[in-house]
Amino acid sequence: MKTIKRTISILLVLGLMTMLLTSCTQTKEEDPVLALAGFDKETVLLSFDGNSVTAEDYLYWLIMSISQVRQIQQKWGDEPADWDAEVYAGMTAREYAYKYATDSAKMPWVVEQIAQEYGITLTREEKAKIQESKDDFKEQFGGEDLYFMYIHSMGMTDAVVDRMNEMGMLAEKIELVLAEEDETLTLNDEALRTYMEDLGILKAKHILLKTKDTSIENGEYSDEKKQEQKELAEDLLAQLRESETPLELFDELMQTYSEDPGLAAYPGGYLFSTLPDGIDFTGRMVPEFETGTQTLAYNEIGEIVESTYGYHIILRIDPTQDEETKEKYEKKWRSEQVQKIYEERMNSIEIETTEILDTLDLVALDEAVRNKESELNKAIEEMQLAKLQEQQEKDSQNDASVEENVDSENDAEVDATVEEDVTTESDANTENGEDTEKEINAE
Repeated sequence: MKTIKRTISILLVLGLMTMLLTSCTQTKEEDPVLALAGFDKETVLLSFDGNSVTAEDYLYWLIMSISQVRQIQQKWGDEPADWDAEVYAGMTAREYAYKYATDSAKMPWVVEQIAQEYGITLTREEKAKIQESKDDFKEQFGGEDLYFMYIHSMGMTDAVVDRMNEMGMLAEKIELVLAEEDETLTLNDEALRTYMEDLGILKAKHILLKTKDTSIENGEYSDEKKQEQKELAEDLLAQLRESETPLELFDELMQTYSEDPGLAAYPGGYLFSTLPDGIDFTGRMVPEFETGTQTLAYNEIGEIVESTYGYHIILRIDPTQDEETKEKYEKKWRSEQVQKIYEERMNSIEIETTEILDTLDLVALDEAVRNKESELNKAIEEMQLAKLQEQQEKDSQNDASVEENVDSENDAEVDATVEEDVTTESDANTENGEDTEKEINAE
Protein backbone atom coordinates (compact mmCIF):
# COMPACT_ATOMS: atom_id res chain seq x y z
CA MET A 1 0.00 0.00 0.00
CA LYS A 2 1.45 3.35 -1.02
CA THR A 3 1.99 5.83 1.80
CA ILE A 4 2.85 9.53 1.83
CA LYS A 5 5.96 9.83 3.99
CA ARG A 6 5.30 13.25 5.39
CA THR A 7 3.31 14.97 8.13
CA ILE A 8 0.79 17.78 7.88
CA SER A 9 2.87 20.85 8.69
CA ILE A 10 1.32 23.80 10.47
CA LEU A 11 4.29 25.90 9.43
CA LEU A 12 3.40 25.22 5.80
CA VAL A 13 -0.02 26.71 6.43
CA LEU A 14 1.55 29.81 7.98
CA GLY A 15 3.97 30.04 5.08
CA LEU A 16 1.12 29.95 2.59
CA MET A 17 -0.59 32.75 4.49
CA THR A 18 2.52 34.88 4.32
CA MET A 19 3.21 34.24 0.64
CA LEU A 20 -0.29 35.16 -0.52
CA LEU A 21 0.41 38.89 -0.48
CA THR A 22 -1.73 39.73 -3.46
CA SER A 23 -3.86 42.62 -4.60
CA CYS A 24 -6.77 43.92 -2.55
CA THR A 25 -9.27 46.01 -4.47
CA GLN A 26 -12.94 46.65 -4.05
CA THR A 27 -13.70 45.65 -7.65
CA LYS A 28 -16.85 43.57 -7.98
CA GLU A 29 -15.85 39.99 -8.66
CA GLU A 30 -17.51 36.73 -9.52
CA ASP A 31 -18.11 33.99 -6.96
CA PRO A 32 -15.26 31.51 -7.58
CA VAL A 33 -16.89 28.97 -5.25
CA LEU A 34 -20.03 28.91 -7.36
CA ALA A 35 -17.96 28.60 -10.55
CA LEU A 36 -15.89 25.70 -9.23
CA ALA A 37 -18.13 23.80 -6.79
CA GLY A 38 -21.63 24.75 -7.88
CA PHE A 39 -22.83 26.35 -4.63
CA ASP A 40 -22.69 29.82 -3.13
CA LYS A 41 -19.58 31.02 -1.27
CA GLU A 42 -21.72 31.71 1.84
CA THR A 43 -22.68 28.04 2.08
CA VAL A 44 -21.65 26.57 5.45
CA LEU A 45 -19.49 23.47 5.00
CA LEU A 46 -18.40 22.77 8.56
CA SER A 47 -18.47 24.20 12.07
CA PHE A 48 -16.49 24.05 15.33
CA ASP A 49 -16.87 25.64 18.76
CA GLY A 50 -19.92 27.54 17.59
CA ASN A 51 -18.09 28.95 14.55
CA SER A 52 -19.28 28.30 11.03
CA VAL A 53 -16.81 27.88 8.20
CA THR A 54 -18.20 28.90 4.85
CA ALA A 55 -17.19 27.61 1.45
CA GLU A 56 -15.44 30.92 0.85
CA ASP A 57 -13.00 30.23 3.71
CA TYR A 58 -12.65 26.50 3.12
CA LEU A 59 -12.49 25.83 -0.59
CA TYR A 60 -8.95 27.12 -1.14
CA TRP A 61 -7.54 24.64 1.39
CA LEU A 62 -9.49 21.78 -0.15
CA ILE A 63 -8.23 22.66 -3.63
CA MET A 64 -4.64 22.79 -2.35
CA SER A 65 -4.96 19.39 -0.70
CA ILE A 66 -6.54 17.91 -3.84
CA SER A 67 -3.67 19.28 -5.90
CA GLN A 68 -1.17 17.80 -3.47
CA VAL A 69 -2.74 14.34 -3.59
CA ARG A 70 -2.96 14.53 -7.38
CA GLN A 71 0.74 15.39 -7.73
CA ILE A 72 1.81 12.59 -5.41
CA GLN A 73 -0.31 10.00 -7.16
CA GLN A 74 0.99 11.19 -10.53
CA LYS A 75 4.50 10.36 -9.31
CA TRP A 76 3.21 6.89 -8.48
CA GLY A 77 1.78 6.59 -11.98
CA ASP A 78 -1.85 6.88 -10.88
CA GLU A 79 -3.64 9.12 -13.38
CA PRO A 80 -6.37 10.07 -12.85
CA ALA A 81 -6.10 10.20 -9.07
CA ASP A 82 -7.52 7.22 -7.18
CA TRP A 83 -9.44 8.79 -4.30
CA ASP A 84 -10.12 5.45 -2.64
CA ALA A 85 -6.44 4.43 -2.45
CA GLU A 86 -4.70 4.57 0.92
CA VAL A 87 -2.11 7.34 0.99
CA TYR A 88 -1.27 8.16 4.60
CA ALA A 89 -1.71 6.57 8.04
CA GLY A 90 -4.60 4.38 6.91
CA MET A 91 -6.43 7.27 5.26
CA THR A 92 -7.65 7.20 1.69
CA ALA A 93 -6.74 10.02 -0.66
CA ARG A 94 -10.21 11.48 -0.15
CA GLU A 95 -9.95 11.34 3.67
CA TYR A 96 -6.48 12.82 3.60
CA ALA A 97 -7.57 15.70 1.39
CA TYR A 98 -10.44 16.53 3.74
CA LYS A 99 -8.26 16.25 6.85
CA TYR A 100 -5.51 18.48 5.48
CA ALA A 101 -8.04 21.07 4.33
CA THR A 102 -9.97 20.95 7.61
CA ASP A 103 -6.85 21.27 9.78
CA SER A 104 -5.68 24.17 7.61
CA ALA A 105 -9.06 25.90 7.88
CA LYS A 106 -8.73 25.86 11.68
CA MET A 107 -5.46 27.76 11.62
CA PRO A 108 -6.73 31.32 10.94
CA TRP A 109 -9.22 30.96 13.79
CA VAL A 110 -6.53 29.70 16.20
CA VAL A 111 -4.17 32.52 15.20
CA GLU A 112 -6.91 35.07 15.77
CA GLN A 113 -7.76 33.64 19.20
CA ILE A 114 -4.14 33.71 20.40
CA ALA A 115 -3.71 37.23 19.05
CA GLN A 116 -6.75 38.38 21.04
CA GLU A 117 -5.46 36.72 24.21
CA TYR A 118 -2.17 38.60 23.98
CA GLY A 119 -3.66 41.82 22.65
CA ILE A 120 -1.77 41.53 19.38
CA THR A 121 -3.10 43.60 16.49
CA LEU A 122 -1.77 44.97 13.23
CA THR A 123 -0.72 48.60 13.14
CA ARG A 124 -1.74 50.99 10.40
CA GLU A 125 1.83 50.84 9.06
CA GLU A 126 1.77 47.04 8.92
CA LYS A 127 -1.52 47.02 7.06
CA ALA A 128 -0.10 49.59 4.65
CA LYS A 129 2.90 47.35 4.09
CA ILE A 130 0.61 44.44 3.26
CA GLN A 131 -1.33 46.64 0.85
CA GLU A 132 1.88 47.80 -0.82
CA SER A 133 3.02 44.21 -1.30
CA LYS A 134 -0.36 43.32 -2.76
CA ASP A 135 -0.27 46.20 -5.21
CA ASP A 136 3.26 45.27 -6.30
CA PHE A 137 2.19 41.68 -6.90
CA LYS A 138 -0.86 42.76 -8.85
CA GLU A 139 1.24 44.96 -11.14
CA GLN A 140 3.89 42.29 -11.65
CA PHE A 141 1.28 39.64 -12.35
CA GLY A 142 -0.18 41.60 -15.23
CA GLY A 143 -3.02 43.70 -13.86
CA GLU A 144 -6.38 43.30 -12.18
CA ASP A 145 -7.98 40.89 -14.65
CA LEU A 146 -5.17 38.34 -14.43
CA TYR A 147 -4.99 38.78 -10.67
CA PHE A 148 -8.63 37.81 -10.24
CA MET A 149 -8.25 34.89 -12.66
CA TYR A 150 -5.31 33.72 -10.56
CA ILE A 151 -6.99 33.79 -7.15
CA HIS A 152 -10.29 32.47 -8.55
CA SER A 153 -8.50 29.47 -10.07
CA MET A 154 -7.57 28.55 -6.48
CA GLY A 155 -11.09 29.10 -5.17
CA MET A 156 -10.19 32.33 -3.37
CA THR A 157 -12.03 35.61 -3.20
CA ASP A 158 -10.25 38.91 -2.67
CA ALA A 159 -11.63 39.06 0.87
CA VAL A 160 -10.11 35.68 1.72
CA VAL A 161 -6.75 36.82 0.41
CA ASP A 162 -6.96 39.82 2.74
CA ARG A 163 -7.79 37.70 5.76
CA MET A 164 -4.99 35.24 5.05
CA ASN A 165 -2.45 38.03 4.61
CA GLU A 166 -3.43 39.52 7.95
CA MET A 167 -3.35 36.14 9.68
CA GLY A 168 0.14 35.53 8.27
CA MET A 169 1.49 38.75 9.72
CA LEU A 170 -0.32 38.17 13.02
CA ALA A 171 1.31 34.73 13.24
CA GLU A 172 4.74 36.31 12.86
CA LYS A 173 3.97 38.81 15.63
CA ILE A 174 2.60 36.07 17.89
CA GLU A 175 5.88 34.18 17.67
CA LEU A 176 7.86 37.27 18.67
CA VAL A 177 5.54 38.11 21.56
CA LEU A 178 5.53 34.56 22.89
CA ALA A 179 9.32 34.50 22.73
CA GLU A 180 9.45 37.60 24.94
CA GLU A 181 6.73 36.65 27.44
CA ASP A 182 7.08 32.87 27.69
CA GLU A 183 10.29 31.75 29.37
CA THR A 184 9.82 28.23 28.01
CA LEU A 185 10.42 29.65 24.53
CA THR A 186 13.93 30.82 25.40
CA LEU A 187 17.05 28.69 24.93
CA ASN A 188 20.37 29.09 26.71
CA ASP A 189 23.57 28.26 24.82
CA GLU A 190 23.86 24.77 26.29
CA ALA A 191 20.30 23.86 25.35
CA LEU A 192 20.83 25.29 21.87
CA ARG A 193 23.96 23.17 21.41
CA THR A 194 22.02 20.06 22.43
CA TYR A 195 19.21 20.97 20.02
CA MET A 196 21.65 21.41 17.15
CA GLU A 197 23.41 18.16 17.98
CA ASP A 198 20.06 16.38 17.90
CA LEU A 199 19.61 17.79 14.41
CA GLY A 200 23.04 16.46 13.47
CA ILE A 201 24.45 19.96 12.99
CA LEU A 202 28.24 20.27 13.41
CA LYS A 203 30.85 22.87 12.60
CA ALA A 204 34.56 22.38 12.02
CA LYS A 205 37.71 23.82 10.47
CA HIS A 206 40.40 21.66 8.94
CA ILE A 207 43.84 21.68 7.44
CA LEU A 208 43.71 19.58 4.27
CA LEU A 209 46.80 18.16 2.62
CA LYS A 210 45.68 16.59 -0.65
CA THR A 211 46.59 13.15 -1.91
CA LYS A 212 45.18 13.74 -5.38
CA ASP A 213 44.61 16.56 -7.84
CA THR A 214 40.82 16.87 -8.02
CA SER A 215 40.97 19.26 -10.97
CA ILE A 216 41.98 16.50 -13.38
CA GLU A 217 40.86 12.95 -14.07
CA ASN A 218 43.00 10.25 -12.49
CA GLY A 219 44.86 12.86 -10.49
CA GLU A 220 45.94 10.47 -7.72
CA TYR A 221 49.35 11.38 -6.27
CA SER A 222 52.23 8.95 -6.35
CA ASP A 223 52.98 6.95 -3.20
CA GLU A 224 56.06 9.07 -2.65
CA LYS A 225 54.09 12.32 -2.86
CA LYS A 226 51.42 10.92 -0.53
CA GLN A 227 54.07 10.02 2.02
CA GLU A 228 55.43 13.57 1.88
CA GLN A 229 51.94 14.95 2.53
CA LYS A 230 51.43 12.59 5.45
CA GLU A 231 54.76 13.58 7.02
CA LEU A 232 53.85 17.26 6.63
CA ALA A 233 50.50 16.61 8.32
CA GLU A 234 52.27 14.85 11.19
CA ASP A 235 54.68 17.77 11.56
CA LEU A 236 51.84 20.31 11.65
CA LEU A 237 49.95 18.26 14.23
CA ALA A 238 53.08 18.02 16.37
CA GLN A 239 53.40 21.81 16.30
CA LEU A 240 49.78 22.15 17.41
CA ARG A 241 50.25 19.67 20.25
CA GLU A 242 53.30 21.54 21.54
CA SER A 243 51.77 25.01 21.24
CA GLU A 244 50.46 26.93 24.25
CA THR A 245 47.94 28.64 21.98
CA PRO A 246 46.89 25.82 19.62
CA LEU A 247 43.68 27.48 18.42
CA GLU A 248 45.50 30.60 17.23
CA LEU A 249 48.28 28.52 15.68
CA PHE A 250 45.69 26.31 13.94
CA ASP A 251 44.37 29.32 12.02
CA GLU A 252 47.89 30.35 11.02
CA LEU A 253 48.82 26.88 9.79
CA MET A 254 45.46 26.49 8.04
CA GLN A 255 45.99 29.69 6.06
CA THR A 256 49.54 28.69 5.19
CA TYR A 257 49.29 24.99 4.43
CA SER A 258 45.68 23.95 3.84
CA GLU A 259 44.91 22.97 0.24
CA ASP A 260 41.15 23.09 0.71
CA PRO A 261 39.68 24.95 -2.31
CA GLY A 262 36.78 26.10 -0.13
CA LEU A 263 38.96 27.82 2.46
CA ALA A 264 38.60 31.29 0.97
CA ALA A 265 34.81 31.01 0.98
CA TYR A 266 34.58 29.40 4.45
CA PRO A 267 37.49 30.73 6.55
CA GLY A 268 35.40 30.33 9.70
CA GLY A 269 34.77 26.65 9.08
CA TYR A 270 32.05 24.43 7.63
CA LEU A 271 28.55 24.09 9.10
CA PHE A 272 27.21 20.70 8.04
CA SER A 273 24.73 17.97 8.87
CA THR A 274 25.34 14.31 9.63
CA LEU A 275 21.73 13.31 9.02
CA PRO A 276 21.08 11.13 5.93
CA ASP A 277 19.29 13.82 3.95
CA GLY A 278 20.97 16.80 5.58
CA ILE A 279 18.91 19.57 7.15
CA ASP A 280 18.39 23.23 6.32
CA PHE A 281 20.55 22.75 3.27
CA THR A 282 23.73 22.77 5.37
CA GLY A 283 25.14 20.01 3.20
CA ARG A 284 27.22 16.93 3.91
CA MET A 285 30.93 16.25 4.31
CA VAL A 286 32.80 13.05 3.48
CA PRO A 287 32.09 10.30 6.07
CA GLU A 288 35.61 10.35 7.50
CA PHE A 289 35.36 14.10 8.14
CA GLU A 290 31.95 13.77 9.79
CA THR A 291 33.04 10.91 12.04
CA GLY A 292 36.27 12.66 12.90
CA THR A 293 34.36 15.78 13.95
CA GLN A 294 31.78 13.90 16.01
CA THR A 295 34.45 12.25 18.18
CA LEU A 296 35.84 15.64 19.27
CA ALA A 297 34.81 18.02 22.01
CA TYR A 298 34.33 21.69 21.17
CA ASN A 299 37.66 23.46 20.47
CA GLU A 300 39.47 20.12 20.37
CA ILE A 301 41.96 19.27 17.62
CA GLY A 302 41.78 15.67 16.49
CA GLU A 303 44.26 13.18 15.14
CA ILE A 304 45.00 12.99 11.43
CA VAL A 305 42.04 11.67 9.43
CA GLU A 306 42.50 10.26 5.95
CA SER A 307 39.75 10.54 3.33
CA THR A 308 39.58 10.16 -0.43
CA TYR A 309 40.73 13.78 -0.67
CA GLY A 310 43.75 13.57 1.55
CA TYR A 311 44.85 14.08 5.16
CA HIS A 312 42.70 16.24 7.47
CA ILE A 313 43.57 17.86 10.78
CA ILE A 314 40.20 18.79 12.21
CA LEU A 315 39.25 21.42 14.79
CA ARG A 316 35.68 21.15 16.05
CA ILE A 317 33.96 24.51 16.63
CA ASP A 318 30.99 25.47 18.77
CA PRO A 319 28.39 26.57 16.17
CA THR A 320 26.59 28.74 18.72
CA GLN A 321 29.56 31.12 18.79
CA ASP A 322 28.54 32.40 15.39
CA GLU A 323 25.75 34.92 15.95
CA GLU A 324 24.10 34.37 12.57
CA THR A 325 23.99 30.60 13.07
CA LYS A 326 22.83 30.99 16.65
CA GLU A 327 19.97 33.28 15.66
CA LYS A 328 18.93 30.98 12.81
CA TYR A 329 18.57 27.88 14.99
CA GLU A 330 17.04 29.73 17.93
CA LYS A 331 14.34 30.93 15.56
CA LYS A 332 13.91 27.43 14.14
CA TRP A 333 13.50 25.94 17.62
CA ARG A 334 11.12 28.70 18.70
CA SER A 335 8.99 28.20 15.59
CA GLU A 336 8.71 24.51 16.40
CA GLN A 337 7.55 25.30 19.94
CA VAL A 338 4.95 27.77 18.67
CA GLN A 339 3.84 25.14 16.17
CA LYS A 340 3.21 22.76 19.07
CA ILE A 341 1.02 25.41 20.71
CA TYR A 342 -1.01 25.69 17.53
CA GLU A 343 -1.24 21.92 17.20
CA GLU A 344 -2.49 21.49 20.77
CA ARG A 345 -5.25 24.01 20.20
CA MET A 346 -6.18 22.63 16.83
CA ASN A 347 -6.32 19.06 18.11
CA SER A 348 -8.77 20.13 20.78
CA ILE A 349 -11.22 21.46 18.20
CA GLU A 350 -14.06 19.13 17.27
CA ILE A 351 -15.28 19.53 13.70
CA GLU A 352 -18.80 18.92 12.42
CA THR A 353 -19.20 18.69 8.66
CA THR A 354 -22.33 19.27 6.61
CA GLU A 355 -23.89 16.94 4.07
CA ILE A 356 -22.87 19.32 1.29
CA LEU A 357 -19.20 18.86 2.14
CA ASP A 358 -19.52 15.13 2.77
CA THR A 359 -21.05 14.55 -0.67
CA LEU A 360 -18.88 16.99 -2.61
CA ASP A 361 -17.60 15.48 -5.87
CA LEU A 362 -13.80 15.88 -5.62
CA VAL A 363 -13.24 14.60 -9.16
CA ALA A 364 -15.56 17.24 -10.60
CA LEU A 365 -14.01 19.94 -8.42
CA ASP A 366 -10.52 18.94 -9.52
CA GLU A 367 -11.59 19.04 -13.16
CA ALA A 368 -13.13 22.51 -12.72
CA VAL A 369 -9.91 23.75 -11.11
CA ARG A 370 -7.85 22.38 -13.98
CA ASN A 371 -10.07 24.17 -16.49
CA LYS A 372 -9.60 27.44 -14.61
CA GLU A 373 -5.85 26.88 -14.55
CA SER A 374 -5.87 26.32 -18.31
CA GLU A 375 -7.81 29.54 -18.85
CA LEU A 376 -5.32 31.40 -16.66
CA ASN A 377 -2.31 29.97 -18.48
CA LYS A 378 -3.85 30.86 -21.84
CA ALA A 379 -4.50 34.43 -20.67
CA ILE A 380 -0.92 34.73 -19.41
CA GLU A 381 0.44 33.47 -22.73
CA GLU A 382 -1.72 35.98 -24.62
CA MET A 383 -0.50 38.79 -22.38
CA GLN A 384 3.13 37.77 -22.88
CA LEU A 385 2.61 37.55 -26.64
CA ALA A 386 0.99 40.99 -26.71
CA LYS A 387 3.90 42.44 -24.75
CA LEU A 388 6.37 40.78 -27.10
CA GLN A 389 4.59 42.16 -30.16
CA GLU A 390 4.46 45.61 -28.58
CA GLN A 391 8.18 45.46 -27.86
CA GLN A 392 8.92 44.30 -31.41
CA GLU A 393 6.93 47.22 -32.80
CA LYS A 394 8.88 49.64 -30.60
CA ASP A 395 12.15 48.07 -31.70
CA SER A 396 11.06 48.30 -35.35
CA GLN A 397 10.15 51.97 -34.93
CA ASN A 398 13.47 52.64 -33.22
CA ASP A 399 15.34 50.86 -36.05
CA ALA A 400 13.45 52.91 -38.64
CA SER A 401 14.23 56.11 -36.77
CA VAL A 402 17.91 55.22 -36.55
CA GLU A 403 17.98 54.33 -40.27
CA GLU A 404 16.31 57.64 -41.15
CA ASN A 405 18.85 59.53 -39.08
CA VAL A 406 21.70 57.67 -40.76
CA ASP A 407 20.26 58.47 -44.21
CA SER A 408 19.93 62.11 -43.26
CA GLU A 409 23.51 62.18 -42.05
CA ASN A 410 24.69 60.49 -45.26
CA ASP A 411 22.76 63.00 -47.39
CA ALA A 412 24.30 65.83 -45.41
CA GLU A 413 27.76 64.37 -45.94
CA VAL A 414 27.13 64.02 -49.70
CA ASP A 415 25.89 67.60 -49.95
CA ALA A 416 28.90 68.82 -48.05
CA THR A 417 31.23 66.81 -50.31
CA VAL A 418 29.59 68.15 -53.48
CA GLU A 419 29.73 71.69 -52.18
CA GLU A 420 33.39 71.23 -51.31
CA ASP A 421 34.13 69.83 -54.77
CA VAL A 422 32.32 72.76 -56.44
CA THR A 423 34.20 75.24 -54.30
CA THR A 424 37.50 73.55 -55.10
CA GLU A 425 36.72 73.54 -58.82
CA SER A 426 35.70 77.21 -58.69
CA ASP A 427 38.92 78.10 -56.90
CA ALA A 428 40.89 76.19 -59.52
CA ASN A 429 39.14 78.00 -62.37
CA THR A 430 39.82 81.31 -60.72
CA GLU A 431 43.49 80.47 -60.38
CA ASN A 432 43.67 79.38 -64.04
CA GLY A 433 41.97 82.62 -65.12
CA GLU A 434 44.44 84.70 -63.20
CA ASP A 435 47.36 82.81 -64.74
CA THR A 436 46.01 83.32 -68.26
CA GLU A 437 45.53 87.03 -67.64
CA LYS A 438 49.11 87.33 -66.44
CA GLU A 439 50.38 85.61 -69.57
CA ILE A 440 48.44 87.99 -71.86
CA ASN A 441 49.66 91.04 -70.02
CA ALA A 442 53.21 89.76 -70.26
CA GLU A 443 52.96 89.42 -74.00
